Amino acid sequence: MSVCCPITVSFEVSKIEMLKELARKYAALVKSYADSEESEYDRDAHRFLDYAAEGQGIGIGPKGDMFTWGSVGNYTSVETFVEVLMPFWGELYSERALMFGDGIVIMSQTEQRTSMKIVEISKDQTMPRDRTGLVVRSVESPFPLFGWYFERPEELLPPGVRTEEWTGEGS
Repeated sequence: MSVCCPITVSFEVSKIEMLKELARKYAALVKSYADSEESEYDRDAHRFLDYAAEGQGIGIGPKGDMFTWGSVGNYTSVETFVEVLMPFWGELYSERALMFGDGIVIMSQTEQRTSMKIVEISKDQTMPRDRTGLVVRSVESPFPLFGWYFERPEELLPPGVRTEEWTGEGS
């Protein structure tokens, strides 16, 4: 038996080469741990780091660059995923590889749930500039990452939320 757990990670990146270098460094560390522990969440973290190390998932924009990764894991715990990667997140901030003041957003949803968990990781602005502390916030959203939401009758939606159907032909 398995439980599908889609997870996405997204953040604005200011130093693409630094992101790739740090991802290579931490991929080796996480892989050695994942191999010894045989735990799925570490394999997800390793896949994430490999993807970033290869420079994939980076959209170049006129006002900044965006990194995005996604996967459908098996029994993925977003809390453990975030925790395993805490040293990586911290070094991204300390090396200024992220846009100043922007956070890392991670979204996940357990199979057949009608809500998703959103986690934001940001630099602790109360810390002195020469130290990097992180603040992790999470919230349960009434909206799922994928599916199941619009299958609910409108009267079961949270107050103030309404649906609108658009129809058209697909190509």
